[in-house]
Amino acid sequence: MAAATTVSAATLRARPSAASSPCPSAARSVARATTARVAMSPVTFPVTLPAMLAATSVPPATTVAPPRAPERRTKAAEASAKEKASFNEMLEDLIGTRGAYVLDKELNILGKVPVSELDATVKSLKGGVYAVVFDGEAEKKLVDVAEETNIAFLVAMSSKVQSASVAILTPESLE
Repeated sequence: MAAATTVSAATLRARPSAASSPCPSAARSVARATTARVAMSPVTFPVTLPAMLAATSVPPATTVAPPRAPERRTKAAEASAKEKASFNEMLEDLIGTRGAYVLDKELNILGKVPVSELDATVKSLKGGVYAVVFDGEAEKKLVDVAEETNIAFLVAMSSKVQSASVAILTPESLE
């Protein structure tokens, strides 16, 4: 490999002037080139690939954190008077149907499903469900699914199960 040479401003100043040149335009172009070179910092020739890569540093690739799962509730939510009234009205509508309403945070009905399909439906929604009102008994399996999917309220006709993170409401607790 050829040895690298350094050209500095002092070396460029030591070159003979083009003022003695018979062509005045050549003298001007040499003078301009010399002036431009004098202002430059020392350059090493030939420039190697590692040197070019170091001079044009590319920032390291940033890593994107995976989406976090919603934080689990540690304490069961308290239903407001408005929520209790809405839950009570929906529960009365469902009597005898063996159906369930799946609700969002604003208590809008996302869908109506049979109680037999409630576990699978809630699992498949993977979030966005705030409450479930259904005509049936709250069982351990449904309560576990509600805890996993971060549901705040289960409103059922009856319940023999309790949960620390999901509020299980019955007609007696809605009055």
